[in-house]
Amino acid sequence: KRHTASSASSLSILSERNIEYNQLVDFISDKNLEAQFDNDDKLQGSQMCKLNKMGKQQFMSIPDRRVIDKITFKRLKNKAVVVTAEDRRKKAEDLMADRERLENESAARKQKLQSYDVLRTKGKKLAQLDDEANKKSNYLLARAQQLRQDQEDEIKHCNSLILSTKCHAIRNAQIAEKQLIQKEMKEEERRLEEMMERERALAAKELEKAAEVERLKKKYQAVEVEKQIKENEIAREMELARMAEEAMIRTEAVNKIRHDEVENYKKRMEKQAQLRKEYMLLNAQIRDSKKLEEEMNNIEVLQVTI
Repeated sequence: KRHTASSASSLSILSERNIEYNQLVDFISDKNLEAQFDNDDKLQGSQMCKLNKMGKQQFMSIPDRRVIDKITFKRLKNKAVVVTAEDRRKKAEDLMADRERLENESAARKQKLQSYDVLRTKGKKLAQLDDEANKKSNYLLARAQQLRQDQEDEIKHCNSLILSTKCHAIRNAQIAEKQLIQKEMKEEERRLEEMMERERALAAKELEKAAEVERLKKKYQAVEVEKQIKENEIAREMELARMAEEAMIRTEAVNKIRHDEVENYKKRMEKQAQLRKEYMLLNAQIRDSKKLEEEMNNIEVLQVTI
């Protein structure tokens, strides 16, 4: 909770000093590191903040979007364990237990060596073994003390790294959230663009379909008009042919009538000529008969006279 509160306090200080959240944060909690920060050309000109936390001065720089590599991040992540007071107490108890265990083992080994009367009588070799045992015991004690000191220093260093890592993690989480929001916005924009594109394509297809229907309708109308024109032409040609045929029939009929009239006229004229010929022949016969009758009468008169 204490580290969480300190992280939240650090972020609130960043917010109060108008430091952008889309930049990474480096913490310097040591005078030597502060001097290194001042002498580092790469960090010159970057923004700095000074924080007073837990009796320490912490300097915060805002570099130009530099991130730690994966190996360092994994190492810090593995070491970045929140150490509470209970954990420190247990670790101290474990260290004390290890130290007591090593001391007891050393004392047991000494007592075991001293219990061997045979080894005491061997003089130089016994002294050598005793020295080796003492050296090993002293080495184990020194190693235990060194481990304890290293662990305490490492705990302090880890506490510093924990705060820095938490700030980095919070900052990275905020950056990731911002990137996620931007990604979602881009995805939504892309989805809307795709939807609009689909709508546009669908509208274009509908327009194309309507244009195709209109074109087919016009084509059908043109075919129907052409068909009607052809039908009208055929009907007109048929009508002209019919009229021509009727005219020819009428002409033939007139010609036949004229021919019949001519033939009838000729027949009448021939008949009239025959009748005139017969009439003239009859008149001639009548004249001849009258003449013959007159001659007969004259003969009779002459006979009577005689």
